[in-house]
Amino acid sequence: MAVGTPQLPYPTEDLVQSYIRKFDETYMVVERSLTKLFRAFPNNINLEDVFLKVIVLNDLYRTAIWATYQVAEHIVSLNIDHLIREGKPEAVDMIARIRLGNKIRNNYSFATKYCAWHNPSAYPIYDMCVDKMLWAYRRQDQFDSFLHQDLLKYDRFRQIVRNFQRHYHLTTYNIKDIDKFLWLAGKEYFPAPR
Repeated sequence: MAVGTPQLPYPTEDLVQSYIRKFDETYMVVERSLTKLFRAFPNNINLEDVFLKVIVLNDLYRTAIWATYQVAEHIVSLNIDHLIREGKPEAVDMIARIRLGNKIRNNYSFATKYCAWHNPSAYPIYDMCVDKMLWAYRRQDQFDSFLHQDLLKYDRFRQIVRNFQRHYHLTTYNIKDIDKFLWLAGKEYFPAPR
């Protein structure tokens, strides 16, 4: 274990369940609001619907998207609903990569969240807290043999999350539950500097 990396507890079913319960209690209004929004506007063909989803997701999940209108236009232009319904990883890559002026921006974390809210069983969410937890567990327990930068390749990231589930015998939990555990535990074990 590297200096400054905490010893993480073995993620038993009881431990994971305790984090899921705490997440659900703490973020109930946020989760219900986003569920209601994405159910009301399940498709990505109407700019107003997509713009609303981008703005709300960006604000509630603090994804740091500055050009929300351009991101919404970009998503609509992709004709991506069939890919998201099928759980295709390229949907994340297509949403994430956007040209803003003369620069290409990679809104990777946002794209994983956007796809996850449309199809939570197919798309685990990438976030810095999740990144730190998966990397620390990999270094601590060798549950998978990935490079740190592999977490930024969505198809590989998704496989890493599934390998995490299998290795720790957490297959009774769905992807969203694993997201909740990794994110909330990540906030606890790797708090953001103040």
